[in-house]
Amino acid sequence: MKYRYKNIVLRDMVESDIADRIRWLTVETAWGDWDAPDEPIEPIEPEAFREELLEAVRKLADKPNDEHRWRFEVDADGAHIGRVTTYCIGSDYRWIKESNRYALGIDICESCLWNKGLGRRILATFILYHLDGGIRELYLQTWSGNNRMIHVAELLGFTECSRIIGNRTIRGGVYDSITFQLDLLVFRQYLNG
Repeated sequence: MKYRYKNIVLRDMVESDIADRIRWLTVETAWGDWDAPDEPIEPIEPEAFREELLEAVRKLADKPNDEHRWRFEVDADGAHIGRVTTYCIGSDYRWIKESNRYALGIDICESCLWNKGLGRRILATFILYHLDGGIRELYLQTWSGNNRMIHVAELLGFTECSRIIGNRTIRGGVYDSITFQLDLLVFRQYLNG
């Protein structure tokens, strides 16, 4: 399964991605300082993780292309640079197993590519994918110290709908948890602008 918008491709994981995924959890780990940094990256045993990912690749190969996906690997200009995921949140904006409220997350794992506008394009592509799949209620969650993610969210039409004050301690500082909801009209204006 592949979904393309401009120079961004969201696609199923393939075997050649496994080396990158292992590197992103062992060497190139700076992305973890921004994606839920109060939950440190868990150490992995590379061979066991490789086997786990190979099994995931096999399962994805058996899925029909028209089955809605909740996570993808991300390519920009043909290079594998990260991943996106979707998770469910409840009416209190906390993670739950199932709901019709979907929060989006992106990880640009190649830190040399930060601050180049890729986050905005990746998130816009992921939003379009879900909209094309009939999902209209989309959210994004981050922490108040992640100014880049907040900026991207606001550019694309997300507005703050929940803030939990001071519930995250990150690198010695205290931060808020923020949930944004997508305003579809503003997002459409962004696409047309």
